[in-house]
Amino acid sequence: MNKIRTVKVIRGKDVIIEEGAIVGYPKTKDPVILEDGAYIHSGAVIYSGCRIGKHTHIYHNTVLLEATLVGHHTKIGALCHSHGHCKIGNFVTAVSLCHFTTYMEIQDGVLLGSGVDTANSMYPNSRIHPKHLGKIEPIVIEKGARVGGATVINPGVVIGQEALVGSGSVVTKSIPAFAIAYGVPAKVAGEVPPEDRIDWDLTLSKFPNK
Repeated sequence: MNKIRTVKVIRGKDVIIEEGAIVGYPKTKDPVILEDGAYIHSGAVIYSGCRIGKHTHIYHNTVLLEATLVGHHTKIGALCHSHGHCKIGNFVTAVSLCHFTTYMEIQDGVLLGSGVDTANSMYPNSRIHPKHLGKIEPIVIEKGARVGGATVINPGVVIGQEALVGSGSVVTKSIPAFAIAYGVPAKVAGEVPPEDRIDWDLTLSKFPNK
């Protein structure tokens, strides 16, 4: 079996790469940057051009394709997959089996339950339908939003700040900030009460090197 040649990996202090992880899989010539305290668990595959923030964990058998940028104190669970060029913020939790489409943006403090699935094109298989090629509609999940497990999010959807989406929903239209939505298709059914909203100053105070 031929050994995979990897690109340059720039490591901060106290970085841990467990045996069996591949860091620097060569899709481009861009280096992988692992900031202080980053932890790459066994079986994870990190492609060229990725950046993993301080004290962030990438768990077992997760694959991050090229130019996936992950912030600080984030946890990407086992068997997740990024199609590349995704931006994942600080303090994000993505439970196992989540799927991130190309150019997706996940802002700070987002929680994604197990098996959240996403799409970014209204024209499936556009690579063999040239007139639709490149028609990408990225998804944005704004600061502090919570998305229940097994939810499907359609192309171009924006889930607003601290919105709460119920498990098993199919989100076909954007969800306003602080809304509670669920169903197939997901519909707004209420509002997150003020006492359940995030105190960001308190949250940030709990994390070192914030």
